[in-house]
Amino acid sequence: MEALSEAGAHVYIADRKSKAALEAQAVMRAKGYETDFIESGRDKSARVDAAAARVLKEKGRVDILVCNAGIARSETAAVDFDR
Repeated sequence: MEALSEAGAHVYIADRKSKAALEAQAVMRAKGYETDFIESGRDKSARVDAAAARVLKEKGRVDILVCNAGIARSETAAVDFDR
């Protein structure tokens, strides 16, 4: 997220957990990055549609989309996972 912001991207954090997302947004804004929060969730297609519509209305297009949904229930760090 920071690397995209450093490259000039306006980052939207779309998450169903508003507390964590708003905390991340505050950290990014404190560093001077344009960041917005959209309440969303991959399990609610109407919220996903609304999030996409908002970004398109505000920015006119999406240049980069990072989908990062999932829960890690392991003590193995991603860099140590071999599959």
